[in-house]
Amino acid sequence: KHGEGELLYANGDRFKGEWADDRACGFGIFCYANGNRYEGQWMDDKRHGRGVFVCAEDGTVYEGEWGFGRKEGRGVLKFSNGHVLIGTWKNGDLASVQDFQFAADSPWRNPDL
Repeated sequence: KHGEGELLYANGDRFKGEWADDRACGFGIFCYANGNRYEGQWMDDKRHGRGVFVCAEDGTVYEGEWGFGRKEGRGVLKFSNGHVLIGTWKNGDLASVQDFQFAADSPWRNPDL
């Protein structure tokens, strides 16, 4: 495959986007059979560059940088309860937290309530 196209995998996963030498490369959207979704940059069939990953199971959303399939660099993690973590990731693991914002209705945000 080369150029733009869509591929439906036997397990129900689906990729729609740019291809180079039979690999996802450039911008694309990957919809997993389990409901997860990634929209962003790809290189050699891996998430690479900027992108957004939505976890269907718990509603968590990661928006940020990716390197060879893993979270890598700055990103924002939004939890389904409204909390937001801004940090830096290394090899898929959270390396440092720059900011953590509690949801507006969190008792931790307004401890005097």
